[in-house]
Parts: sequence; C-alpha cells; structure tokens
Amino acid sequence: MKTADLNATLSESIEKLAASTDAARQSSEWRAYLSTLSKFHKYSTGNIWLIAMQNPNATRIAGYTDWIKHHHRYVKKGEKGIAIFAPCPKKDTDEIFFKVVYVFDVAQTDGEPLPELPEWRTLIQSEELQDRLIQYANANGITVEIKMRDDNALGESRGGSIEITPDAGIFTLLHEIAHERAKHKERRKQGETSREQEELEAESIAFVVAHHFGIDAPFAANYLVGWKATAQTIKDATATIRTIAAEIITALEPKE
Repeated sequence: MKTADLNATLSESIEKLAASTDAARQSSEWRAYLSTLSKFHKYSTGNIWLIAMQNPNATRIAGYTDWIKHHHRYVKKGEKGIAIFAPCPKKDTDEIFFKVVYVFDVAQTDGEPLPELPEWRTLIQSEELQDRLIQYANANGITVEIKMRDDNALGESRGGSIEITPDAGIFTLLHEIAHERAKHKERRKQGETSREQEELEAESIAFVVAHHFGIDAPFAANYLVGWKATAQTIKDATATIRTIAAEIITALEPKE
C-alpha cells in the first residue's frame, strides 16, 4: 500500500475510534458507572496503604453511612471495619488533628448492585499475526514473554521487554508493543507524558493496526473512556498514532 493511501486509511480509523469513544462516554452504561465512581471518596496515599495492609483484596471502599446514603447498600452483620485516619479541624483554629474512623469494602456489604465497569478487553487470538508481532518486537530489541501473572493485568510494557498472559489476545500484544515503540517509559521519566496520554496512544495505535488487519476491537472505546480520553484528545494525538501504526503495519505486511 502506498504511503498516502495508508495514511488516509489510518486517519479514517482514528476518526472512527474518536467518534465511538465519545459515543461510549455518553452511553447509559458508562454514565451510570462514572456517576457511582464519583461518589466514592478519594483516600490519601497513607490511608490507601492502611486499607491495603488490612484488606489486600479491597476494591471499593466507603464509610458505613455512605454505603447506605449513596449506594443503597448495608454493611453485613459482624463485619470488621478497616481503620483509617480522618482529618478533624479544631474549632476556631487552623489546627488539624486526626482520628481513627472505620470504612468497609463492597464485599462486606449487601444491597443494590453497583454498576460494573463496561467491558474493555479484546481477547481475539491470531497465532499467525502474533508470531509476526513477536518477530517485529525482537527485531526492535523488545523481548516478549508469555506467562501467567499474579495480578489482573493482561500485559505489561517494561521498557525493552513485554509480558503478556497466554489468554491476553493479539490486541493486548499490539497495545504493549505500541507502548514500547512510543518510548513511553523514557518519555515519562523525562516528564514528557502522562499515564492517561500513554494509554490513549497505545490503545489507539493498537486499534488502527488491528483494524487494518481485519481484527475487530469493539471495546477499545471503553478502554479509552476509562483513561479519560475524548474524541478531541484522540485527534490531537493523530500524528503519533499514525506514525507508529504505519511503521508496525508496514513491518507486518507479508513480503512479496
């Protein structure tokens, strides 16, 4: 494919992804999830550590009253609270002291179900394309290891190496390779990018490459919404997305 034709095709894919991302953001599924998420208190780093030490499996935390008032859920009888520190300003002074309060994980409660995170994973497998991608990664000094992980992540870019789970699918491999080719680890150290921008670029690159090879990624827009992307921020990154996607596609195209 000629460069001009490829760039036009990639631009069309980016426009499609941008439009679907804004559409996903406005969906009732995402609006319900984000509305619920906004009602959960943002805890300090110290309190996050306290929560993790007492309940490593905690996912959604709120106080006893907040569970009832905001989420229509009730702490189960006999559940032990998770101790954290809450700031308490002294009356008529600028002084602040801290007291111990107790919060509870969602697993310690019953009641109305919380909206679930909209599906964001694309698990399609393609052995042929995976082999080509791994060859491409190796040719660019990137090692790829396929192994089970202890966390819920499907893959990870480590700056020179990639780790993915056996069931991650071709899209995850594309996503992690995009992180590597965009040099996100290096750029982050130099303060040139943010985690949100990195995920926007990697997911968008993976999407347009997958689209070129006929692989559907219906949940890419959900992933991008989860990282606060919008149609405009995706379009703003068009140059980076198109450059790296074109490089990967050109390398993966079967040679005559």
